[in-house]
Amino acid sequence: MDINKITYSLAALTETAYQIYNIARNGIIDEKVVSALLRGVLKVEPSTTESVYPKSCLIHGLTYLYDMSKLDKTAAVDMTKYMCEFIKLTSKYTGETEARNKLGDVITSIRKNLANEVEKCSYTARTLAEWYKTEIFDKEIYRIEIYGTRETLQNTKNMQFIRALLVSGIRACTLWTQVGGTNFNTLFSKSRISICSHEMLNKIQEK
Repeated sequence: MDINKITYSLAALTETAYQIYNIARNGIIDEKVVSALLRGVLKVEPSTTESVYPKSCLIHGLTYLYDMSKLDKTAAVDMTKYMCEFIKLTSKYTGETEARNKLGDVITSIRKNLANEVEKCSYTARTLAEWYKTEIFDKEIYRIEIYGTRETLQNTKNMQFIRALLVSGIRACTLWTQVGGTNFNTLFSKSRISICSHEMLNKIQEK
């Protein structure tokens, strides 16, 4: 088991959870980080594991893995719930061949059209959100409860980004399993993951 790859992929998973929390609870879309997470969905054949996401965009995820007490309590609780839900969602998604094939087509279409889109992050979010709503939510393959205020959750843009980030959660969870991540080895490697995430945070801060 490569602890660096396990930690990196878990950080992407927890960062995705944090960004959903931040949109749903606070109505804040960090476009730099969210854009990086959504670009990760498009990287289906990365040259290396760590080329999927820039580590500088995984700060909250790494912080959660290192010491969740450093985060707002509500954020930590929501992130934990979303992480568990991502694993269940990904398991359901993996068994849906049609949904997987359609997501592949969507990713190909996004990559072709990105050069012509001025607002690339919004376009990617909108397109991924449409796939999620049509193929996952409407078909009741799996539904995740989102915790937030009525005002933020009734906002169309917020919901587009949240749904797109749910796709990001599938991508990050898939990456985690691809590098050998399981519930068992993650549970029994918590101290090693904490140390590794702290080292990654320190390297980011040194730059």
